[in-house]
This record gives sequence, C-alpha cells and structure tokens, in this order.
Amino acid sequence: MTSGDFGREHAARWAEAEELLRQLEGGKKPVDGASFPKRFREIGGDLALARRRMYGSAITERLNDLVIRGHAVMDRSRRSGWRSFVEFVTGGFPRAVRSEWRLFWLCNAAFWIPFLGMLWIAGHDMRWVQAVIGTEGMSNMEDMYGGRSQQIAHLRSEYGSNFMMFCFYIYNNVAIDFRVFAGGILAGLGTMFFIVFNGLHIGASAGYANHACDPQSFWTFVAGHSSYELLGMVVAGMAGLAAALELLEAGHEVTVLEARLRPGGRVYTLRDPFSDGLYAEAGALFIPDHHDAVLRYIRRFNLPLAPIPSRAMVSIYYLRDTRILASEGASARWPVELKPEEQRLGPVGLWNRYITPTARKLGDPSRPDWPPEEFRRLDSISFAAFLREQGASEGAIAILRLGYFDLFGDGIDQTSALFLLRDTAMRKDEKQTYCLRNGNDQLPKAMAAAMKDRIRYGCAVQRIEQETARVRVVYRRGLETETITADRVICALPFSILRGIEVEPGFSPVKARAVETLPYTSVCRIFLQFRTKFWARQGLPGSANTDLPIMWCWDPTLLQGGPRGILEAYIAGPTARKLVGMKETDRLLFALTEMDKVYPGSRREFEGGGTKSWDEDEWQRGDYAWCRPGQMTTFGAQLATPEGRIHFAGEHTSAWPGWMQGAVVSGLRAAREVHEAAA
Repeated sequence: MTSGDFGREHAARWAEAEELLRQLEGGKKPVDGASFPKRFREIGGDLALARRRMYGSAITERLNDLVIRGHAVMDRSRRSGWRSFVEFVTGGFPRAVRSEWRLFWLCNAAFWIPFLGMLWIAGHDMRWVQAVIGTEGMSNMEDMYGGRSQQIAHLRSEYGSNFMMFCFYIYNNVAIDFRVFAGGILAGLGTMFFIVFNGLHIGASAGYANHACDPQSFWTFVAGHSSYELLGMVVAGMAGLAAALELLEAGHEVTVLEARLRPGGRVYTLRDPFSDGLYAEAGALFIPDHHDAVLRYIRRFNLPLAPIPSRAMVSIYYLRDTRILASEGASARWPVELKPEEQRLGPVGLWNRYITPTARKLGDPSRPDWPPEEFRRLDSISFAAFLREQGASEGAIAILRLGYFDLFGDGIDQTSALFLLRDTAMRKDEKQTYCLRNGNDQLPKAMAAAMKDRIRYGCAVQRIEQETARVRVVYRRGLETETITADRVICALPFSILRGIEVEPGFSPVKARAVETLPYTSVCRIFLQFRTKFWARQGLPGSANTDLPIMWCWDPTLLQGGPRGILEAYIAGPTARKLVGMKETDRLLFALTEMDKVYPGSRREFEGGGTKSWDEDEWQRGDYAWCRPGQMTTFGAQLATPEGRIHFAGEHTSAWPGWMQGAVVSGLRAAREVHEAAA
C-alpha cells in the first residue's frame, strides 16, 4: 500500500478524530465523546504503522500532532472550579469515608467513649474534672458559661470583637485537626492520643458545665459550631491512621550508599560547557510510552514530559561514503549489493522482513520462565549469524547493523542473537518516545529529594560481609573507613564494579562467574556545539546512522530554544575504547572531522563541546550490560537471584538492559524481595 492509498483509506477516521479533538479542546461536550479513547488508540496505531512503512513527513507529522493533542486532552483535568468542588463534597468525599469505614468508626469510638465516660464521671466525682482541665480551666468555664449575658461579655473582653472570636475558634479547631492528621506519622499513636485527649477534655468541660455553670449557655454554644469540627477531627484521624498503615506496611529503615556526589548514576544530563542554557543527555536518553514504571515515578513527582516529534526519528543513512535520506524509501540507491526484493524494502522493510517475525514469537521476555525452549538456541549464535539464517544478504546486514544494533556490546558479530531479539520484542508496543523537559536528571534528583538524609554521598563500598542474620558493608567516606550493618542489602552496583569489591563469603559459582564475566558496552559520547542549527536550515534531520567511527548522530537540542544547537556522536564498542585516554580536545576534533561528512558545514559552525567516556568513569567502567553468545542461557535468572541476604538490582538484572525502565523495575523487584523476606 502506498502512502497515498493509506491516507485515502483512513482520511475519514482522521477527520472525525480531528473534529472530536477540536470540540474537546474548546470545552464542548461532543455527541460521540465516549468514543474518543478508542479513536485515540486507532490514531496511535496508524502513526506507528506510518513510521514503520516510512510514508513520509506529511502523514506522520499530521498523525503525530493528533496523538500529542489527544494525549493532552486525555491527561488534562476534566472538571475544575466549583463543579469539581461540588462533586468532591457530594460524591468523592463520602465515597472516601465509606471506603475506610473501619477507621472512621475506630476514630469515633476513640473520641466518644472517653467523652461520655468523663461526662458521666463528672456527675459523681469532680476531682476527675479538676485533674483533666485544672482549676484555671474550671474558672474559665464559669466565666464563659455562667450565663448568656456573662458569656457574651467575657468573649468580647477576651477577643475584642465577634469577628476575632470567630477567627480564634476556627484557628484553634483547625489546628487540632492538623495535629490529629500529622500524628499518623508516629505509627498512628499520635493520632489516637489527640483524639482520646480531646474526648476526655471536652467530656470533662461538658460535665463541669452541667454541674457548676449554666448548661443552656454551654450546650447552645457548642451545638452551634461543634458538629463540623468534631467530624473534621475524626476524618483527619482516619487519614492519619491510613497514612500510618501505609508507612507500617512498607516500614523499613533504609540507607543508600552512593559513591558519586550526585544521584542518578547513568542518568546524567550534561550542562557544562554549553552556552545559553543548552544541555545534552550523556546517559539515559529516551523514555518510551510503554515504560510504565518510569512514567509512574514521573507522574508521582509531577515532572514535565516532552514528546519527541516523529520527524526527529527520520534518519540519514551514511554508508560507504554515500549519504541517503531514509525518506527516499524504495527509490534510494544503496551502495551495497542487495537482492532485488531487498532493494525495494529499505531499512524499515528489511527490519520487518528479517527481524520482526521472530521477535513477535518470543513472548514476554519479562516473565521469569522466559525464553521458550524453542528459542534458547538463538543464544548460541550471533545476531549477524541469525540474520544470515533468515536469508538476509551481506548488503542488507550492512544496512541493518547501523545506528542501533551495533551500539550494543561489540556489535552484531559478537552479540547474542537472543539478547538483541529480546530488546526488539520489548519495544513492540512503543508508539511515542519522550524525554524530560529541562533534562532527564530531574527524575533521580526528585527521587533523591524524597529520600532526604537517607542517602550518603561519597561512599565507595570496599567490602561486603554476610552473616547468618545480618550483613556488614565496609565503605570509604572521604579519608575515613566506615561500617554499616543491615538486615539485608540491595546491591545495585554494575557487575563491572562489583567484581572489584571483596565479598565474604563468596558468591555461588554461577553468580561469581556472572559477576566476573558479564560485559559492559564501551560508550563514548561526544557533543559538538554550533553557532546555529544549520542542519535544520538544510532540511536535514537531526538523526544519522553511519558506518563512520562516530556511528550514530543525534540532535539533543531538538526541543530547546535559541539559535545554537548541539550534535552528538554516540560511539560504542571497539571504537569507543580507542578514545579512552584521548585528550578531550582531540576527541572533539576527531568527531568534528567525521561529522562534517554527514552534516556539511560542521567545521565552519563549530564553537566547542564536551565528552563523556563511560569506560573512564571510575564508578561505572562501561555503560550498559550486554551478552555474548551463550551467556543469556548460562546466567539467565541468576543475574537477579539473591545470594543469602544480598539482593541484586540494576538494568543488568532486568529484561530492559540499557533503559531506565530496567533500573526501576529491578529496584522494585528487589524491594519486594526484601519486604517479603522480612514478613
């Protein structure tokens, strides 16, 4: 199907979706508004299909715009102002109370039993009243409730005006409610104390008013304002207890040892030495829309997501001194020998022909029993050998390796076929890619802020000693050596660092072998700043897959304003290792020379730049994990399996190596293991 046929076939549906969006964005209620979620999913599917088939920017940009607008409509608050307030008072709040009815009645009992008990005792033994409210409190009660005229005179002399008296009572009673709520942080003990205390105090006051004051002036005053305040205290207590139960449910004392002086590890946004507030990601780059664990934390901390436009994913291919735009599709003349049917397919078509069919059969790689038995043999061969088995020509393999697959490990000739097919299978549901506006490092910073003083920075672990009932971790902090003892340890260190740490007693043979031999991809990222985004003026996309030493090129300033721009050279494998130890100025000149071949004019526009070699990082020694043939089935689940009281987390222990999703999911899994072990 051509792009024209595709557009004509779905034009009516797109127009209907556009009209629905226009009405929803304008605040109107469409007649068929309930069908919008279904339309939104269909448009997302159409966009993914258009991208795979490379139908051109006219269609993909229109669909991408619809998806972004639809996403905004789906996420925005559907009610605001008085309507939202009324719905909360009449519906949301009562539902919340009913859902926690046990706590509601517990708090009621905690107040009314002491209140009624003290009210009864006051009629028999006034010494109890004196013990609770004191002689000064009894005197104040007589002044307040000795009679109606005496009450009014006392209040006005005390507060100056009716308005100030009103403000004082509101302030006092709201303050009580806040104490009741905040008491939940002390495992609910503070909450129960304030509720019982107020029950006793108010009961004693009421009992004394009945005995020594004018009961009518007391009860008419109390009835006029107390009912809402007492309800507020009980509901606040319920919320406090609910908060206490949540804290107790996962109530572990946690200390984080971080060798660096910043949080985030390989989530690292580079801001220096760039001008005009520009920045680039030296670590984790993309956040796909199906990475639910990462997105959940982003929503929790209310961080701003920015969708990456579809046009940014259209690439230049630079192969054997020939520059080809992916948008040329079947008309492109590739400088390699291809089969006739391959010539018509283009890069996306080659991917769909030789990779997608197998990836779709792999099932769910996140399952603990993965992979299925019939696919285990794919771990015994390289990805290049797999492509040959599928019938790909050497020319097709030369195209497919560019820009993605060769960025893993030492390239497709050395990497397990099963390892790369797993990554492809995990991306099958991806429709939109995001980044965090103002830098991905906002996520680890927000998580660290929530941890507060539980993180100890500058702490380099040197030794882990495990005993039957505890674990000791010896670490260097500044010039001092310190020790911390814990019930359990979650080790999120990359194996490239863990293999240099003493562990006593040693790990099991399989785990020890995995720690010693699991390889990490050598990555060097070079960022070149230019006076202008000249490539955009030339109509060139900011993404390029090349067989040059700079490998993959990317524009990290695509969503950043201002005239200046940055192009990144993302270099992996043996080439990255050649750059280790090279002076930064030499790296920049090396990358600039190669970049000028892909983006002519680079040398003329160049201003400066920065680099990051993950092999040189003393707390990393490589970027993300990869597997040689045979390693996936040898190590398998052992990468994540606990060793006694030591649990393991990190992207290398997950089905998402190299992704933030892998780090987060593995951390959640390890935390669950610790919680269940402590139960």
